[in-house]
Amino acid sequence: QENMMVLSWHVNVLIRVAGKGMTLEGKGERVVDFDDEASPSRFIDSVISDERALAHFYNNWAVESLRNGDNNMAFAYLRKALQEGDSNFSPAWNLVGVMYQRVGREELAEQAYLRALQAQPDELFVISNLQRLYARQGRTGLSDHYHGLVLRHRLKNPYYRLAEARKAYAAGNYRIAIEHLRKAIKLRSDESEFYFLLRDSYVGNGDIRKAMDNDAKGKILAAKNGQITEGGHDSRGRRLVKPKEGI
Repeated sequence: QENMMVLSWHVNVLIRVAGKGMTLEGKGERVVDFDDEASPSRFIDSVISDERALAHFYNNWAVESLRNGDNNMAFAYLRKALQEGDSNFSPAWNLVGVMYQRVGREELAEQAYLRALQAQPDELFVISNLQRLYARQGRTGLSDHYHGLVLRHRLKNPYYRLAEARKAYAAGNYRIAIEHLRKAIKLRSDESEFYFLLRDSYVGNGDIRKAMDNDAKGKILAAKNGQITEGGHDSRGRRLVKPKEGI
């Protein structure tokens, strides 16, 4: 978007409900979800601090300001993300690097990217940005090093494997698609889409029995995930609540 690739992270709010006069049914934990398009029941796997949540908040506003062409406001929000929120928030340091690189301050961009990697050594977006910076500067040794890291990280990402499988399937390379999808499932086995595309790839490859097996697995997962979401509870059995209009 606006010559940027934007990664959206989904954050829910956990609240504990208690009080005098409340029934047992009304008490307990609730997860407040602000995104109608997400499936929070499947992705609640870590807890962040209030400071990290604040860093997310200001970093989001920095991205919006950058989209609107207001670099000064974007930088001000990034300062707040790192000073008032979490000074080890890698995405904010990465965006600082992007901004410095855009105005030709490549030495400061490099420092910001390295600081982002210090906070989160496996952050693919930072590694990729740093690789492109070194390639632009003609620093071939460093560029090749980080390019190798990018490739290794991508092959460990099931959704990168899915993207490669889609391209292979569209080109009629069913064997390659099957290879990517089988590796994707080893990395993450609860995505029904992997199995459905694997079904279609096996059909293209002429293996109907394996196609039927993966069709059945995909349908079981799709039904299971749908039941969890429609049931209104997350993966730990806590009730999911949508905020009212205007909040």
